[in-house]
Amino acid sequence: MEFKNNKNKTYNNYKKLFIPAREMRKNQTLSEKKFWDIIKDRQINDLKFLRQKIIGEFIADFYCHNIKLIIEIDGKIHENLKERDVERENFLKSRLEIKIIRYTNDFILNNNNETIKEKLLSDLKCIKNK
Repeated sequence: MEFKNNKNKTYNNYKKLFIPAREMRKNQTLSEKKFWDIIKDRQINDLKFLRQKIIGEFIADFYCHNIKLIIEIDGKIHENLKERDVERENFLKSRLEIKIIRYTNDFILNNNNETIKEKLLSDLKCIKNK
């Protein structure tokens, strides 16, 4: 049974994405795991991040509600999904006023935790000043 109003549509999207999001949390990529170890437990500016957070029709890699920020870790598959990523980003920015930071798998895997943390802190400062 398909519901017509927005509240039920949101619920149906959430229901549809709940299990995939949970599986993604259980089976993180190496870069997601490494990044999670850097940001979990409020290690960055006392900000609470969630993993594989359902937002509308999307699953964000990492989300901080306090500052309405998504952080995406993009693998090779995103090279073929750039158009979809742009549409998704436009929706999240314009409709939900969510900011987005993107890092590549290569950046996360090829840098030490301190370098990644410095880059994230720099990016957060830029977002705050906008």
